[in-house]
Amino acid sequence: MPRLNKTVYAKRQTNLAWAICATLMCICFPIGLVAVFVALKSKRAWRDNRPETAGDMGDMAKTIALVAILFSVVIIIIFIALLVSGYFYQFLKFVGVMDDKTMQKLIIAQGEQPKPTTTADEFYYYYENVPVTDTPPEVKDQ
Repeated sequence: MPRLNKTVYAKRQTNLAWAICATLMCICFPIGLVAVFVALKSKRAWRDNRPETAGDMGDMAKTIALVAILFSVVIIIIFIALLVSGYFYQFLKFVGVMDDKTMQKLIIAQGEQPKPTTTADEFYYYYENVPVTDTPPEVKDQ
């Protein structure tokens, strides 16, 4: 009886579920889309009977999806740290999303007192709608 040289491959997963989860539930949406694309290429390789390529693509899709999830967790931790530390508004001001006036209004709306201003320019900038009859004490000393 002749022996057949036939290699049998165990089917590895395409990890499409990991890629879809990384795309839908994470902040790093573009990286998740790349993972979905690679997982679909793995599925196509299984269909075309290329098991080595399919397995490698599936592993790559899982790695890319896990990187997207890791980046999202890091971004969420940084966001929570900014909220807890009280520097969230300063961060928004730093990235240019919020100006000083809006930041002061939000601080007052939360029931907190805004920081006292130290220079005349800052004083007039923050309180430009309030009629000023006297200069702040810090300016008189200069």
